[in-house]
Amino acid sequence: MKASHPNILFLAILMSIISVSNQGLAAVKVSLSGSRSESNAGYQKIQSGAASAGLSMDLGEYFMVGYTHRQELSSTVGYQQLEGTNTFVYSKTLSHVTTNAVDLTLILYGGDIVTPFVFAGLAVKHYMIDTTQDGQEPQHVSMPHYGPQGGAGLSVRLNQKFSFKLTYTLTDGIKQLPGQSPEQTVDTYTQMGITYAL
Repeated sequence: MKASHPNILFLAILMSIISVSNQGLAAVKVSLSGSRSESNAGYQKIQSGAASAGLSMDLGEYFMVGYTHRQELSSTVGYQQLEGTNTFVYSKTLSHVTTNAVDLTLILYGGDIVTPFVFAGLAVKHYMIDTTQDGQEPQHVSMPHYGPQGGAGLSVRLNQKFSFKLTYTLTDGIKQLPGQSPEQTVDTYTQMGITYAL
C-alpha cells in the first residue's frame, strides 16, 4: 500500500508525456545502461550487475522529464565465521532491487558536443532478499520503499542520433540490522550508457 501514491504519480506524468504536442514528441530520447562486477572478499565471492532503461522528453531548451526502470541483482556466496567461534558455515545471499523513477532534469549548458546536467525526482524501490545458511531455514525478505533521488551527469554527443551518457545518482534507501527497525540511508551508483534520440 505504501507504494500506491508514487505509482499514481508515475502514471500521471507518463500520461502527460504522451499527451504533449507533436513538436514535443520529436524530442523523445531512449537510453540504455548497465554494469557488472565480480570480486573476492576473504571467504566470499561477490557478484553484482545492474541494467536500466529510460525514456525522456525535452521540455523547452533546458529541461527534460524522464522515466527510468532499473534492475539490480547481486549475490554473495561463501563461508562465514560464527561470532565468537572457530566454526564456519556456508551461506548464500541473493538480492534483487527493482527501481522505478521519475526525474526532472536541468541542462546546465547545452553544448554542441558536451552537455552537463543535474536531475531530481522520486524513486520507488522493491527489495527482495533471499538468504540460505547451513543448518538454518531459508529466509526471504520482500519490502517496498520510496523516496527522493537526485544526481548529476554528462552527455557526450557521438553523432546526430547517439550520445554517450554518464550519470551519478543518489537515492533514498533503507538498511536494517537483525532485531532492529529499518533505518533510512543513501544509496549511490554510477552508470554509463547510450542515449538514442528518436
